[in-house]
Amino acid sequence: MDIILQLSLVLGSIIIGFLLAAFILWYRTRRFIDRAHKATGVVIKVRKVPFENRDTFSPVVRFTTSDGRALSFTDPVSCYPSEFEVGERAEVLYDPHNPHRARAVKKVSDLFLEARLFWVASAALLAVGFLIGAAYGLMNYFPEAF
Repeated sequence: MDIILQLSLVLGSIIIGFLLAAFILWYRTRRFIDRAHKATGVVIKVRKVPFENRDTFSPVVRFTTSDGRALSFTDPVSCYPSEFEVGERAEVLYDPHNPHRARAVKKVSDLFLEARLFWVASAALLAVGFLIGAAYGLMNYFPEAF
């Protein structure tokens, strides 16, 4: 089998996998947002999370659910530098059936970051595939130049 064909199959499989991952992440996030209840919370602490050679930070947020329960949670996403400061208000999206499954957000669109990363990676790999295909076509069309 020609090496270019093998490369195309491998690259195509990776792109399809990335697109599938992007869609699944987008769908799960969209479903969470559609079902989530909203509340305004207050950052009561910023927790340090060790990561490789630097610390990242995750907010601990206290909020009140729609049925009046006061809860706090540590956001599952940490970043550097800290996105929130102690005392700052944060929009909270939470699962009404499991309020501890919550996210503190500044912009709802930030929740789609993982899906966007897979879309971008897919587009980059597709561009690489087109460049390889174009180079292969040129080599076959103008063999004396190579």
